[in-house]
Amino acid sequence: MSAKHNSARDENDENTVAGEAGGKYTCPMHPEVVAAVEDALNRIKASGKAPGILTTSPDFAGRCLELGATFVATAIDVTLYASAIRSAAKQAKDLLNR
Repeated sequence: MSAKHNSARDENDENTVAGEAGGKYTCPMHPEVVAAVEDALNRIKASGKAPGILTTSPDFAGRCLELGATFVATAIDVTLYASAIRSAAKQAKDLLNR
């Protein structure tokens, strides 16, 4: 790994985000991460095993299906829960503002 990606933020790469680990490893759609996942799916499929992925990106989910993924999860319980909480909070605020 280059020193460039050891820093908390790579100012030259729009796909990196600030974070404790920093660099491409905190951005699941960084091109190098995507390439590694695609490579893994291809190798898993070639080995005769069932490749799968969990992603919240509909476009990437489609790409994984194209590569032969047999299991593609598109939602995460925590994000679904957070969305439900935001919706409930909005409903409560709307009641207060009547």
